[in-house]
Amino acid sequence: MGPTSVRQTRLAHAPTASIALFVDAGYVRRCAARRHEIVDGSPIQASRVSIDAGRISRLLDSLIIDFDLEASPGGEASRPERRIYDTVSNDRRQRWRQPHYRGALRAEGFVLRTLRAPRRPAKPGTVADARDRSDVVEAALADDLIRRAGELSTVVVLAGGEQTASAVWAAREQGAEVVLAIPLGCGALVAEGLREAATRVIGLHPEVFEALFEVRDAGRRRAAGRASGLPARVGVPG
Repeated sequence: MGPTSVRQTRLAHAPTASIALFVDAGYVRRCAARRHEIVDGSPIQASRVSIDAGRISRLLDSLIIDFDLEASPGGEASRPERRIYDTVSNDRRQRWRQPHYRGALRAEGFVLRTLRAPRRPAKPGTVADARDRSDVVEAALADDLIRRAGELSTVVVLAGGEQTASAVWAAREQGAEVVLAIPLGCGALVAEGLREAATRVIGLHPEVFEALFEVRDAGRRRAAGRASGLPARVGVPG
């Protein structure tokens, strides 16, 4: 076997890192849908995007090395914190999806905050799509970020909402470095105030970002579910 790589060595001997990743799952899905439309030329619903928890965990590990993010000295080695925020609605498929989604994320060390979206008024015969209430998620993310910032040296944010900007300023006032990660091609989905609030902004290469999610073939899954006699597991991470 060859010598251990520099990255492996640094990760293996890294001290306890006072660094955390805050992810708005709805934002990631919107970015993924936008990227899919750019590449394939056909629009898709953001709800068809499943986030791969393992890959997004490895992304944070690589960012610590590649961008020389600050880690606190001393202490025993541990994984950086991973916090993800998602919205739950009363939609049947979404309720079916959530237990599998939560299990996969928790297995990778995520603290998952799921928030019940309020019902939207809708015309008779229509279904209100409350599965991605970004305002609900942004408020929870901002609240956690403000409360936790004093314990962290570095915060990596994968989100785009205006509400997050004020929380980022508050985190910086408490001494934390805030790194805003923006998938290339998704800049239009990021509030200008959030860009200005971050200590620095880094771009995620399309190949790196596309490895974080899977676009589901909803029709194929439904057909498979009917053939097996079981409900299709819409949204189970691949």
